[in-house]
Amino acid sequence: MTVDVTWLGYFMAGVSLYYVVLFVLSLDALERRDSRGGPRPPMALIMPAHNEEAVIGDTLESLVRLEYDRYVVIVVNDGSTDATGELARGFEATGRVLVVDRPPEVAGQGKGAVLNEGYNVLNRMLAEQHPLVAGFAGDVVVGVMDADGELEPDALDEVARLFADPQVGGVQMGVIIGNARGGLI
Repeated sequence: MTVDVTWLGYFMAGVSLYYVVLFVLSLDALERRDSRGGPRPPMALIMPAHNEEAVIGDTLESLVRLEYDRYVVIVVNDGSTDATGELARGFEATGRVLVVDRPPEVAGQGKGAVLNEGYNVLNRMLAEQHPLVAGFAGDVVVGVMDADGELEPDALDEVARLFADPQVGGVQMGVIIGNARGGLI
């Protein structure tokens, strides 16, 4: 009895061709990822913060070291009763961070209210040509950052590359939680 295994050769050739195509496509994606040309829109990161003294310093330290030229971080301190505001204000000297304190009578109304406050502050800064947004012309990409998150140094370059496509209206990116090693989950 003889068994014809010619089909197995064709199958293996197809699998090999599939992997060659994936390899070529990955080279193209790597080339696009490494190119930093194209539009680099200004960006504003709004960070709601409530009693985040344990993590906000590390987060802001990582944000002021991002490899991007036109961005600002607006920390909206939502009635913290710890040292969150003081720690965040320590980063204002970098020229990248602005801390906005919500007074007790409006604090604690939820994350949506805090984000709206940050967005309103950004609009006022743009209208008044605040020094932190000097040179911000055209569209500004607005991002939301958790007080316990960290971004890769080139994260804003990646966002700018994605927003270069006119069909992109929003981007969700993965973050590294700063205190992830300290928790059970």
